Amino acid sequence: MSYVDEFGRHRPLQQDDMRDSLPPRRRKDSELSLDDRLGHRGPPRRRSRSPDDSRFAGRLGPRRDDRDHRDRDYGRGDRRPFITADPLTLPYLIDWKTYAGYLREKGIIGERPQAREDDERQYAEILERFDTFKQQWHDAHLMRFFDAHADDPWVLEKYADGQADVRKQAILTMKRLLYTKFEADVAAGKYDGIDLDALPVDEPMGAETDPDVVDRNEMTLRTVAIKTVPLTMPRADVDALFRELPGLIYVTLSEPRLPAQQDRDRAQPHLPSGMGLGGRTGWAVFDSTASAEAAIAHLKEQANTKANETVTQLAFAIQSPMPAKYRTTAWDMFSHPDRLATDLETVKGIATTLDTEAGLSGAQTLLDKYADDAPKVHLDVLVTYLRRVHLYCYYSAGCETESPEELAWKCGDKVFRKPGAGDPTGDRAAALLAKFDTKVRQKFDESLRPAKAIDELVDAALGQYVAKEQEHRYRCEFPACGKLFKDTQFVIKHIKNKHAADVAPLISSITERATRLNNFLGDPHHLHPAGMNPTQFTGPFRPPRAAVAAAATRGSMAPRNGGPSYARERRDSRGEYMDFGGGRDEPRGAPRSAAMDPRGLKSYMDLDAPGEGDVVLDYD
Repeated sequence: MSYVDEFGRHRPLQQDDMRDSLPPRRRKDSELSLDDRLGHRGPPRRRSRSPDDSRFAGRLGPRRDDRDHRDRDYGRGDRRPFITADPLTLPYLIDWKTYAGYLREKGIIGERPQAREDDERQYAEILERFDTFKQQWHDAHLMRFFDAHADDPWVLEKYADGQADVRKQAILTMKRLLYTKFEADVAAGKYDGIDLDALPVDEPMGAETDPDVVDRNEMTLRTVAIKTVPLTMPRADVDALFRELPGLIYVTLSEPRLPAQQDRDRAQPHLPSGMGLGGRTGWAVFDSTASAEAAIAHLKEQANTKANETVTQLAFAIQSPMPAKYRTTAWDMFSHPDRLATDLETVKGIATTLDTEAGLSGAQTLLDKYADDAPKVHLDVLVTYLRRVHLYCYYSAGCETESPEELAWKCGDKVFRKPGAGDPTGDRAAALLAKFDTKVRQKFDESLRPAKAIDELVDAALGQYVAKEQEHRYRCEFPACGKLFKDTQFVIKHIKNKHAADVAPLISSITERATRLNNFLGDPHHLHPAGMNPTQFTGPFRPPRAAVAAAATRGSMAPRNGGPSYARERRDSRGEYMDFGGGRDEPRGAPRSAAMDPRGLKSYMDLDAPGEGDVVLDYD
């Protein structure tokens, strides 16, 4: 039996069903309308139209123009973003919308046209101007970074002519030491059947049998890690501290660390925002574990008694054995047969050049030993030889260091090629490989190195002695001189000839600093300001993302996220992909007020933090 309810549904008839006989439930006041509770209130009140308040613009979503495109001027409400200061002098890179507002405020471009053709033409002009502005800003920002650190010990040791020569000799000594060990390993057959393709799944990291990692694990037991070396401490002070300790093989220091984003304002707070750097990491390698432990005990005793001021500024620890750490993986396009052949010829030339500089013959010896093997074996063994002896990581775009510890810190313990054969002829792949090849060749081809003209810098410095009185009348402002000339260049030439003794110290200082600057700019892997990601513009590649390789820096703030950048691309108002280096619509980070566990902010270097995961080299 069933019955039909008021909604036309057939429902089973239950015995003693009293639901239909129950009185309706009284509605709560919260469920009643205002008219039901208070009675009819007359005609509705007329309301004025709400203003177009920018506070509510973001809640309604992006507005659309007459072509159903997102409004390019949409951003912070209906207000046009603009700045009054010269954007080249700002410590951050503005986005393209703000730059367009700046151009309109200065009258460089007009208001947005109504006609579609004119609108498209102006849009293309803005983007072209912004691309030029980006490069100018990066150049200016890099110069500000160099000026802030030009006299730091780490800059002088690496880029000043006299001290750089001492560093180069130490590196050559290191290479000869490593060559002896590598030669013995090759003779023992440790690199027979070498393959730099990705490891199989059943060997997640492959460290137990890998000769490189096994050797490094043995070395860490006899290595004293210097956790943080202040940037004001010269290398000579650290060398003097360890020089007399028995069993010492060598002492080496890394480059300064880039501080994490939350620590940028605290790192060297006396410098402008974003220019500060973290301390350096050091390693002292001994001939045995007993010697390393004895060195630790001696240094701690000196620190407790304050017998040596240098010791009190440093912290030491025996490195823990490295687990199977980061495995750096190059893109699959490097596995394409055509690219393998190109890389083989390039690597042969690099190995031969570096062997000549160091007085070695390892490259030719390896090619003779593995002459009967496939060309890919030649490539793999030469790439390994460059890493083990010349401290040169080819697949990290030619990253070169001064010690095995720093190489692991920057590039990881091992570098492999991603499986597959990616197409190197696509537009994005071709652009990536062109940047990679330029980066690699920059060390060996002076024509590819950016440099400042020293004569122009000297003339600019001498311009302080030139005074313009009127058109075509320039006066030399040296005391007891005051001669007039028709042009600035004649005054500067006069100063160089007639006042040479007076300006000799200035010219010498400018020349030395300019040479240091050119050496810095010519380094393909020089440091950049913390807020200036080299992957975001057409410029040098940053060191690979496995920059946490060494145990002494494990747990640092170096980036660990790998993978191609196109996975994070977004579209701009035209539906085009943004390059994130273009800054056309920079992604916004979390607000400062966002909840954050303060225990998650690390401002220390945890030497015992475990390493995990793979790292994919992203050259874009």
